[in-house]
Amino acid sequence: MTRLLVVLAALIALAIPAVASSHSSDPDHDGLSNRAEKLSGTDPDDGDTDNDCVRDDDEDRDGDRVDNANEVDEGTNPRDSDSDNDDVRDGREDADRDRLSNAREDEFGTEPDDRDSDDDGVSDAREDEDEDGVINRRDADDDDGEADEGEEKECDEDSDDEDESDDDESDDD
Repeated sequence: MTRLLVVLAALIALAIPAVASSHSSDPDHDGLSNRAEKLSGTDPDDGDTDNDCVRDDDEDRDGDRVDNANEVDEGTNPRDSDSDNDDVRDGREDADRDRLSNAREDEFGTEPDDRDSDDDGVSDAREDEDEDGVINRRDADDDDGEADEGEEKECDEDSDDEDESDDDESDDD
């Protein structure tokens, strides 16, 4: 029993610094660790270093169409538009060779180093077969722009539908 308590106390002691350091590794809560802030050239104590109303993790400081957070995740330099000096901007590279540039992968929210980000057996590029800029699994239409039977339009998370339904209820009073 004493041994169990000693082991448990040791585990707790190891866990406490990890929890504390996870809070201190991103003090401005912008999604970039202090290390990533240093790589990006942003202020680790200011979530919007340049005060342009765009969080530092969503900034594209080098103009290569890949934001700072994804550049750090992908191992490219957020302050160098051509990190590997091959005369191809980081956003135009295709790290996983799935026919989607890293910038498009960033835009779609897919992984630039994984040909099949959702592991459904279809490469990320093939999921936008109609090339309308929307990955087909999220696409509410084929290439004609109209919702097809059995397909639903995707709603924005910021949709006012809930507010409208509340207004409808108040009209009935």
